[in-house]
Amino acid sequence: MGASLLMVTALASCQDDFDAPGIQEPVATWQANTTIAGLKEAMWKDDTNYAIKCPQKEDGSNYIIKGRVISSDASGNIYKSLYLQDATGAITISINQNSIYNQYRVGQEVVMDVTGLYIGKYAGLEQIGGYGEYNGTPQVSFMIYPQFEEHTQLNGLPSTDLTYINYGEEAPAEGMYCTVMKISDLPTDNAGIRAMQSQLVELRNVHFEQGGENTYSTYQTSENRNLVDEAGNTIVVRTSGYSTFYNQTLPKGTGTVRAMLSYFNGTWQLLLRSTADVMFGGKGQKDEPYTVSEALGLQDTGAAGWVKGYIVGAVKGGVSAVTSNEDIIWGKDVDMDNNLVIGETADTRDYTQCVVVELKSGSAFRNAGNLLDNPGVYGKAISCRGTFARLLGMGGVTGNAGTTDEFTIEGVDNPNPPVTDAPGALSCDFEEASKIADYTAKGWKLAAVKGNLSGWYIKTFNNNNFANVSAYLGNATGGPYENWLITPAIDLSKSEKKVLSFDSQAAYAANDSYLEVYVMTTDNPASAQLTKLSPALATPPASGYSDWVKSGEVDLSAFSGIVYVGFKYYSAAGGKDNSATYAVDNVVIGKSTGGSVTPDPDPTPGPTPDLQDAVVLKAADAANFDGEHHAEEPKEGSSNGQAERWQPLRGFTIGDYAFTFTSGTGTATAWYNIMSTATSGTPTVRFYNGSGMTIKVPSGKVAKIVMKGSNANSALAPTADAGTVARDGNTVTWTSTTGVSSVTFAFNATYRVNTFEVYLVK
Repeated sequence: MGASLLMVTALASCQDDFDAPGIQEPVATWQANTTIAGLKEAMWKDDTNYAIKCPQKEDGSNYIIKGRVISSDASGNIYKSLYLQDATGAITISINQNSIYNQYRVGQEVVMDVTGLYIGKYAGLEQIGGYGEYNGTPQVSFMIYPQFEEHTQLNGLPSTDLTYINYGEEAPAEGMYCTVMKISDLPTDNAGIRAMQSQLVELRNVHFEQGGENTYSTYQTSENRNLVDEAGNTIVVRTSGYSTFYNQTLPKGTGTVRAMLSYFNGTWQLLLRSTADVMFGGKGQKDEPYTVSEALGLQDTGAAGWVKGYIVGAVKGGVSAVTSNEDIIWGKDVDMDNNLVIGETADTRDYTQCVVVELKSGSAFRNAGNLLDNPGVYGKAISCRGTFARLLGMGGVTGNAGTTDEFTIEGVDNPNPPVTDAPGALSCDFEEASKIADYTAKGWKLAAVKGNLSGWYIKTFNNNNFANVSAYLGNATGGPYENWLITPAIDLSKSEKKVLSFDSQAAYAANDSYLEVYVMTTDNPASAQLTKLSPALATPPASGYSDWVKSGEVDLSAFSGIVYVGFKYYSAAGGKDNSATYAVDNVVIGKSTGGSVTPDPDPTPGPTPDLQDAVVLKAADAANFDGEHHAEEPKEGSSNGQAERWQPLRGFTIGDYAFTFTSGTGTATAWYNIMSTATSGTPTVRFYNGSGMTIKVPSGKVAKIVMKGSNANSALAPTADAGTVARDGNTVTWTSTTGVSSVTFAFNATYRVNTFEVYLVK
């Protein structure tokens, strides 16, 4: 390999006399014993500035990490720093040296002995370096270069292979990777901040404020420039006045920026390695849109922008993937209002030369542009903004929020004119229809400001309809989520009484997940003047649903004219354990308060088993847990001063019912799912973190499990809609339904269950 790289062709005839020297591939002799994420977590403090001399590990060994270089100071913008990345995270190394890239190139694997060096923070950024102080406060500063060399070994030759992953996805075990994320993904919690600091990231569909006008920086001065996404979120791009590109003009238009994700005193910022990481095209702006054929050529590349064409039809109802021209209704007599097909010309009739645009429910784009309700727009020129990605099996434009600044249609001057006339009162109990679209068609509006969830919907329980919202279908790293439910316009000058009232219900308390209520001057949260109200609101319990809570009559006398009321749902993260659920009902504006209903918290009641003839399996009955159900002999131990005997459960059957226990993590064999026959105290069942229990229920029969104990109310978590769960304080009762073949319960923490009873119908 080395000879082929260094061979000089002019000396080819002399190869018998002179062998080309081979490249010596460095091989590190140290072995990493700690991940970067593990090191950062072990040395992390919440302080903005601190410095710790990295000690040895508990076993007496040094902390040794291994990672690849993902930064470069060749352009002079990354100042005296090196960024290392492994599969678990990345970290900044502060070194008093310029031109580090000459020895430590991008893709070079480095093994580093951190023990004896300082690790801590400077202005909130966790890093490795030397000791420094500012105003008497310790902080990490530059280490001298010889010290850095003493603590590092090169391993192999640089590999520039780069894998792209989406934010929240698992990183590859080997090689460099770049995290594709949105500005709204930037974490605010300590764990998320620690995980994302110093990573190589890529932001797509963004533009610079003053693009085409301002420069990156000013000579010998480090300056900030704002990078903006389509939702208006911003992040700082910081550029050194000593960089080779400080005086270059910021690119105009929309594009992609790849950079180091840094952090300074609570603010995320991007540091460019060079302008090669700024990838902008000249087209795609509203005044210079892509053609349809150009948008087709950019499908699934991550590219976004404006595209211009002509409205030629819509995809037929019931078609999930367009495979022929027969799947399109060409013309104005369409049967769906949720999409438009746009062609290069007004007479295009080939779906492979068209893009389909999704029309968001309740949006101005759908209201003004769908052919079902607006046949007059057929054949008209249209421009719209979005991401170029396949939709319904054909070329598509996705992600258009449907606001008036994201589309134009020939002949439609103002698709969302200001309301000049509105009623003086509103009374809505959501009983008129069971779909949210029926309400948006009558003036209600949905606005998804952050996140990719559809948001509010109509839920029916106990013959009562209400508006419901949750980020349950989101994920822990996909937030934040912000979804608005906005009333139709109300003219308070016509109101009998300037008051608002409604009922609310909440469930499943979660950090930074809440409901707020606002008076709005328009129905657009991004542009309206918002005034927060202080009604009585339901508080979500740790599990299950709260009672319905009346807001009381909220005084609106401070407002006049046409207003809207917005119910803002926010959740910093999504998923089962990270998002609360809220419901709103009986919304009344402009007159006396309406009534309230209290539904049962169990949304899907099932049959109650006949337990008179049931086999009962109880924790307190040791006879039911004889040797047949134990995997091995009892283990002796103690807890809180009490002697205990523990026996791990193994899978067993009782009649036609089969029990399977899965282990957690952390031991050579298995964590126990166990019965305690304590010499003093009441026998209990203990489930460890990561463990699970599966019960196979014979067809046509039902089972019932009653659990009470440490956090049992949140421990019981069926993996599917397989029965009903009732909660009363710390007691959880699960009842299967007939026809359920199996149900699995997962436990995300250690649970000592004092009451554990299983009723199996014979």
